Amino acid sequence: LTQLDRIRFLQNVLVVTTTNISEAIDVAFVDRADMKVFIGSPSLYARYAILRSCVKELQRVGLLAANETLWSWQSLQMMGGSSVNQTSAMLLDIATNTDGFSGRSLRKLPLLAFVKCARLSGDAISTTDYLKMLLVAVETHRAEHASL
Repeated sequence: LTQLDRIRFLQNVLVVTTTNISEAIDVAFVDRADMKVFIGSPSLYARYAILRSCVKELQRVGLLAANETLWSWQSLQMMGGSSVNQTSAMLLDIATNTDGFSGRSLRKLPLLAFVKCARLSGDAISTTDYLKMLLVAVETHRAEHASL
């Protein structure tokens, strides 16, 4: 804390800190902050976009079959739930089930799901089969965190 007090006299110095356990921060430390900003968990839009980008990357590199299209969030909103293709509907359901997950978890779960799928199949995996495994990974993650 003394070092933070000394930094105040330096020009052009910015200290940025982050935490996901804000209740454990010393009050004296928090009092020294000029600005405190709470950034919550990703919105449904952000969760869908993060998961979609991970799936599209797996498709791009040939690890998932790329013959199944994942609609953008804007396309989903324009269609309003009618005529949504199966893979986009599945991914939206998965994104809905990830409420409260961190961005880090949302990036990690698609890889964990792929590893499980790859063990079961040596060929390129269909996106639909992969999304089923991703849902299992989400449910497992939720259960693990609930038991902490």
